[in-house]
Amino acid sequence: MSTYPPDDSTPIYDRSTPPAPIYVETDGGAGDQSASHDSTPSDKADVAKSAAQDVAGDAKSAASDVAGTTKDQAKRVASEATDHAKQLYGQASEGIKEQAGQQQERAAGGLRTLSDQLSSMADKSDDDGIAQKVVRDLSHRAGSFAGFLEGRDPGSLLDEVKSFAARKPGTFIAIAAGAGILAGRLTKALAAEAKHEHEQDGGPTA
Repeated sequence: MSTYPPDDSTPIYDRSTPPAPIYVETDGGAGDQSASHDSTPSDKADVAKSAAQDVAGDAKSAASDVAGTTKDQAKRVASEATDHAKQLYGQASEGIKEQAGQQQERAAGGLRTLSDQLSSMADKSDDDGIAQKVVRDLSHRAGSFAGFLEGRDPGSLLDEVKSFAARKPGTFIAIAAGAGILAGRLTKALAAEAKHEHEQDGGPTA
């Protein structure tokens, strides 16, 4: 009768013979073990790097789109502001020209009236001396200047006045002041002359 398992006393036991390997079946088999070794840390790093590059590219593209949209909006706003400013300037220029035209008409009318009054004064004067000549000369000058104003475009006349005032501001101020003083003196002289003639005609005095 043999002994199992064999021991040293069993003839067929040979210590030089290694024991037979024992295979144990596991779930998934050897194929799963080899597949688990396919994904290395280097592969994972490459995937993460690629994903990061995709995110960075999307962010850069979005930022570029936002910058382009903002730039276009800024250009549009600037263009609209420029157009609005031009419209306001045009309206202001038209308003200034209209006011200048009205003042020009009043000035021409006033000079025409002054010319007629001076001419009438010279005609009624019995003295053919220097005073009559001066009055008649003033009448002609006032009439000529009235005709000049009546025949000029308000815009061009205003531009000429601005140009002259810019070139010679001191002279322009002196002329403007002198014109005001002269107009005041002529008005007083005409009023005094009218009062004197009224008194000579026997009318009541004020």
